Amino acid sequence: MRKEMKIMVNGRQLGYYGFENSANAVILLDVSGTNVQIPKLNMSFTNLIKMHASYNGMTNIDDIGSDTFPSLKFLNLSHNAIASLKSIVFSHLSELEVLDLSHNCLTHFNYDHMFLKHENVKKIYLHDNLLHKVHGIAGFNHLLHLDVLNLARNFIEEFNDFNIEIQELNLEKNLLKSLLIHHANGMTLTANHNNIVSFSADGSFKFLDLSFNNIKFLSEIQIRNAKKLILSHNQIENWSKMTFSDESSESSLEIHNGIATEIFDLSYNYLTSISALRHFKNAISINLEGNKMNNIDIEDIRVKFPNLTYLNFIKNPITDIDRDEMKFHNNTRFLNLHIDYEIVTQKPILSPLLVPIITTTTTLAPTTTTEEEVTEIDDNNGVSFEYQNEQPQMWFLIFSALLISIFIVSIIYYYKRRSKRLMRAMKREFNEAENFQF
Repeated sequence: MRKEMKIMVNGRQLGYYGFENSANAVILLDVSGTNVQIPKLNMSFTNLIKMHASYNGMTNIDDIGSDTFPSLKFLNLSHNAIASLKSIVFSHLSELEVLDLSHNCLTHFNYDHMFLKHENVKKIYLHDNLLHKVHGIAGFNHLLHLDVLNLARNFIEEFNDFNIEIQELNLEKNLLKSLLIHHANGMTLTANHNNIVSFSADGSFKFLDLSFNNIKFLSEIQIRNAKKLILSHNQIENWSKMTFSDESSESSLEIHNGIATEIFDLSYNYLTSISALRHFKNAISINLEGNKMNNIDIEDIRVKFPNLTYLNFIKNPITDIDRDEMKFHNNTRFLNLHIDYEIVTQKPILSPLLVPIITTTTTLAPTTTTEEEVTEIDDNNGVSFEYQNEQPQMWFLIFSALLISIFIVSIIYYYKRRSKRLMRAMKREFNEAENFQF
């Protein structure tokens, strides 16, 4: 028998055999969309490593016996209707590494006794369920290193990381108000679209996304090693100023040497000055769109952020700016600067058509119009008039008259040519009639 022989049922490949044509030799099995209920397979798959059982409409899972899948490493039960799990349902899957329970109807997930003998578990997917609580103490103590824990798009209000090291934690779109991480050593944390007000962590992050929350304050010491930091759509007014009693401490040295963040997004907060971010000297990209900054000093920014290549100031109420300086920096390869030039307060620019603007409706006082813009105020009546240069209007009238003249000349030329053609045709007909011979 050939190795890796395909298992075909009704023209569909459900997996393959490892060495021989028997259930004990099946390595991969895909029964998704076949309404197969687990573990009601009526056979033992002792060498099965990977199994897909999604889209089967399962509402619950009975105890998976020790003889059913003793070697299973990957189990996909996503897109079913599972509402609850027994604590011992996975107890015999001691080799399990990846468990996918996403897109089900789970409301609670208790780790106690569920992963007591599962030291090999690396990835758990529970996103898109109806979870309100994720709790347990005994179970996760055996999972010393968990690569991925995905709890996105649930209804979780409280979360405890159980003092384990998680490399990638996703809490996106839940109902969290506070978040405490005990071991953030190199963690990738996604917790956007929550109601987080209080955030604290022990350790450092590789990637941190806390956007769309209600955070007002963050400690620099907690995010000092995050290469990418996303804090947009919060309520941050100013960055914390860390002080240390022991200036020689390791934390103090790390802050003074600069935070490791390279990509920094603080858009749509309440910052009024970029100087509050002085410790982010290693940043190469800073997004400050939609804040409350009214002035910027490009030379000071270049000094404080020597590695900066992208800076976004769009939708800030900047009132004073040197356009030539902005364009110079924006056209160089050193800094890609984004700013709303059109909303920056500048001297008034004349438009093509301008008429006198009357600020009140009382009797007009006589005024004299000069070539330059003139403003005269009648002290007795308190009336203000503004006259602006009418030279652009004259040019517009001259241009319009020129176009009309060209149009009239074209019409006259057309009718003259037409009359000449008619005269030639009449002469030709007359000559033909005169020279006619019977």
